[in-house]
Amino acid sequence: MGDDIPDPFPNHTSYLSKVESAHLHELSISELQATTVSQVEALRQIMQAFLSIHNDVTPIHRLPTALLSNIFTRCYHDPRSIHIAYVCRRWRDVLLGTSAFWVDVLAGQPFDFYASAEVRRRRVGLMKTLFRLSGMRNLTIRLVHYQKTFTRCLEQDAWCVGPRITSLHVTIYSLPELMLLRETLESTMSFLQRLEIIFSSSEQRESDPGRPWYTKMNTFDGIQAFPSSSTPRLRSISVPGIIFPLFTSQSIQHVTYNRPWRPDLGYERLRDCLHTFSQLKSLSIHRPVMSRDDAAAVRSRGRISLPSLQTLTIRNDCGNSTEPISNIFHLPALVHLHVLHFDGHNTLIFVNPLLPEDSELFALLLKDVNRVEIVKEDMHTGCSVGVAVRVCSGDTERVRISCKSDSAGPNSFIALFRPYASITHLSIAMYDRIYGCARFFRAFPGLRALRIVSCAAAILFYTALGGRDVEDDPLSVVAPHLKTLAVSFPFESDSPIKKALLSKARATEVPRAMNWHRFPAYIRSILEHRAQRGSRLESFEW
Repeated sequence: MGDDIPDPFPNHTSYLSKVESAHLHELSISELQATTVSQVEALRQIMQAFLSIHNDVTPIHRLPTALLSNIFTRCYHDPRSIHIAYVCRRWRDVLLGTSAFWVDVLAGQPFDFYASAEVRRRRVGLMKTLFRLSGMRNLTIRLVHYQKTFTRCLEQDAWCVGPRITSLHVTIYSLPELMLLRETLESTMSFLQRLEIIFSSSEQRESDPGRPWYTKMNTFDGIQAFPSSSTPRLRSISVPGIIFPLFTSQSIQHVTYNRPWRPDLGYERLRDCLHTFSQLKSLSIHRPVMSRDDAAAVRSRGRISLPSLQTLTIRNDCGNSTEPISNIFHLPALVHLHVLHFDGHNTLIFVNPLLPEDSELFALLLKDVNRVEIVKEDMHTGCSVGVAVRVCSGDTERVRISCKSDSAGPNSFIALFRPYASITHLSIAMYDRIYGCARFFRAFPGLRALRIVSCAAAILFYTALGGRDVEDDPLSVVAPHLKTLAVSFPFESDSPIKKALLSKARATEVPRAMNWHRFPAYIRSILEHRAQRGSRLESFEW
C-alpha cells in the first residue's frame, strides 16, 4: 500500500518523526486524509488549551470572578457596552452571570411595541432575555407607546417581572394607551416606586394633526383616579399637569408636575391635589396663575401647608401675573428652592416677582449661606444661553435661580444678596453677560474670596473691583474684605477667550488705550488702588 502512495510530504520532514512518516506512508489516501484531519483537530485543541493557560496567567485574567463581576456592574453606558462580552470566553461567562449589568441594559433600552408583528416578536424576545439575565433584581422599564404586547409579556413571563418593576417610564400617544396603563398598574405592579408619564402625539395617528390628542376638550373627563391601593409603595411621580388630579396616593413623597400644564390649576384645584400628600418631601411645579377669586380664597382659607416639604422647584414662565410663593405655600421645613424663570421681559428677574413679597421665604433659606456661584446654563426654552445662580451653605445648595442671561443686571444681585453679608465666597464661571459691572460687587459687602473661571467679561469684573461702594465716599471700595483672588482662563494666542477679553477691553468702563500685553499691569494697578484704600489681598492665583 505504501508503494502505491508517492511521498506527499518531503518538505515536512522537519515536523514529522521517521516513525510518523513511515506510518503515514502505509495509509491509503482516504485514511491519510482522515488521520490528518483528526490530528489537526487534536493539535487545535492543544493550541487553544495553551492559549487559555497563557491568558489565565496575565494580570487582567487573574482578577477574582467576584471582583470582575463588580467591575462589570459599572460598565454599561450605551448599547455598545455589550461588546465587552466579545473579549474572551471568561468575560462572556462572567458578564452573563452579572445580573446588575443586564438591569442597566434594560433600563437604558426604551422599548417601542407600536411596530409590525415581526419587529414586536423580536423586541419581546429581547425583553424576555433581559428579564432572565437580570435575575431577581428590581427593574426599571422604559416604554414608547404603551401596548397590550407589554401587558401580555408581563403575564406570560415566568420570572415574576411585574412585582420586580420599581420604576416605570412611559411615553403615551393616545387616551387608550393611558387607560391600558391604568389597568396594568391596578393588577401587576404592586412594588412600583417611581412612575414617569410623558404625553406625546404622532401626526400619522391624529385626525387633526395640528391639535394633539391631550388638548382636545373633555379628553380626560370620566377617567377614574389611578389606583392607590394597588401601588402602596409608590413614592415618586412625574406626570403632565393635565392629569395631576388623577393621583391621590398618600404614600407619594416626590411630585413633578410637567407639561402640558392644566390651565385652570389655580389655588383651589392645587390645594385639592396636594392635600392628600401628607408625606410630600419634594415638589416641582409650574407656578399657578392666581385669579382674583383665588387671591380671595387664599385670604379666607389660608396658605397651602406642606409641613414635610424640603425641596421646592417653581417654574414661572407667565410674567408677573402670579401670586408670591410665600402667599401660596406655608413651608416650615424648606431647605432648598429652585426657581426657573422664563419671562421674556428685561425685568429684574432674580427679585421680581420673588422679592420683596417673598423676602420672608428667602430670609429663611439664606440665613446661613456663604457661597454664590454664577454659571452659564442652557435653558432649553427657546433661548440658548441662560444663567444659573447657585447659593450654597458650604457644599450644600440652598437656592438655585435659573433665568435668561440678558435679564441679569447688578441691581438684581444687590437687591437679593446685599442683605446677607454672610456671603464670603463668589465664583463666576463661563459667563459674560452681566451688565453694569461697576456696581456688581456692591451686592457682596462681606466677600473674602473671588474666583473667575474662563469668563469673557473678566476685564469688566476687574475694573469693577476698583470701584466705590459709596459714590460720594472717595475712600470706599467694593468688597472691602476681599483677601483671595483667583483667575483661571486660557491665554493661548488667538484664542476665543483672548479675543473676547480684548473686545471687552474696548468698553467704556475700561481704558481704551489698554492692549493685551498691558493686561497684567492693569490688574496690578487695580489691586494697588484697592490697597491704598485699605483693602489688601493676601492671596492672588493666576
